[in-house]
Amino acid sequence: MTEKGVLRDLTTPRVVDTLYKASYDTAGIKTVDIDLHQVHYLQTIAEGWAYPLKGFMNELELLECMQMKTVSDAEGKRHLLSVPITQHVTNEQKEALAGEDRIGLTCSALGHSEVLAVINKPTFFENRKEEICTRTFGCFSTKHPKAETVMAQGEWLVSGETTDFIKEIKYNDGIDEFRLTPAQI
Repeated sequence: MTEKGVLRDLTTPRVVDTLYKASYDTAGIKTVDIDLHQVHYLQTIAEGWAYPLKGFMNELELLECMQMKTVSDAEGKRHLLSVPITQHVTNEQKEALAGEDRIGLTCSALGHSEVLAVINKPTFFENRKEEICTRTFGCFSTKHPKAETVMAQGEWLVSGETTDFIKEIKYNDGIDEFRLTPAQI
């Protein structure tokens, strides 16, 4: 039946390769220092765990995620993804980054200031905090632990045309060797 197109063969596993680039010139680009929570999201995208995302969600992907609990790939096929994966910035950061062609993402909480990823041709859009909370968690209460995190975010979300992942994320906590990518598993 598969040869006639009646049934699809779903037994072939799909493994996404990591998106880390070996070398990348980050000299002179403005950066945003993100927190550990955002670094976890960055790693999730870079290693293919959030397929088909190839960067933080843009506004259309965010709306699809909130409304349909999916994200569409380049061919229009929908993939389940019910949790928004976004990067926030404050009003001040948005003003400082306006007009930049590239924005670097760093995380001083990892113990260094190296650029982990670069958002190319960034775009900013409103961080609809209350809508994100109610659509994602089914309620709005600042007592909800994740809602509290969302409400503490900046007023804007940033995405880009593309994202280049530069440095593999290491937490130096003694268990990095157990954090495997989909391809390694």
